Amino acid sequence: MHKQDVMPGSEWSRRRTLVSAMACLSLSMASLSPQAMAGSLVLPFEGIHEPASDLLLKGKPIDADDAADAAHKGADLSRLDPVASDLWNPSGTLPAIRPLTYPEDGGKVLFQSAMRSSAGIARGRVYTPGSPPQSFILSASLGTHAAIARAHLLRKLGYGVVPPRWYRKLTIRFDSIALRDQFIDQIIKQTQTGQSRWVADAAKDIPKDVPEATIQDIALEPGQIETPNFH
Repeated sequence: MHKQDVMPGSEWSRRRTLVSAMACLSLSMASLSPQAMAGSLVLPFEGIHEPASDLLLKGKPIDADDAADAAHKGADLSRLDPVASDLWNPSGTLPAIRPLTYPEDGGKVLFQSAMRSSAGIARGRVYTPGSPPQSFILSASLGTHAAIARAHLLRKLGYGVVPPRWYRKLTIRFDSIALRDQFIDQIIKQTQTGQSRWVADAAKDIPKDVPEATIQDIALEPGQIETPNFH
């Protein structure tokens, strides 16, 4: 973090209040007519980088305002440790990743249900048969590779996150063809892409009479999330 990117805590508080006020103003202006909007003024707003709110300085926890003041006085925030938690601890000892039997790349999983997701990503619950069955969260996103890289980096830094596992291809078995088509449509809609981005050969990978689909470039995570996802 560059020291000049962080402003003093008091100034940061003032700017944060200004941002809130501008947000309220934007909501109010959204109801204006096009004629009224044509006469509106656009206010430029420089980028602000809010410092972390869980850092330790001289053994004491500090909030974002304290961190901003410390940076303004010359402290290098990138060299401060976070407050110890279940997610990170100064010993560097990471919690063991719960052993799971992942399907092989190119293998098959059974579809359980679709999941609500934010824009840009489509997710669903899948599982592998067995005793007991293994549950996973399947995700399709244009940001999959970046998310996996961030997760591995965070783990290297001492955060107990579980990196997703990438799959070149994975076949998903559905209860019905209609359910399969709904999930494929969800992937296309959520990622704002075309079917060919996720299905290499529609005639082969989406059979007309079998409720299956072979999807490419996706990831699996454990069905039970034990630590928050920051990737």
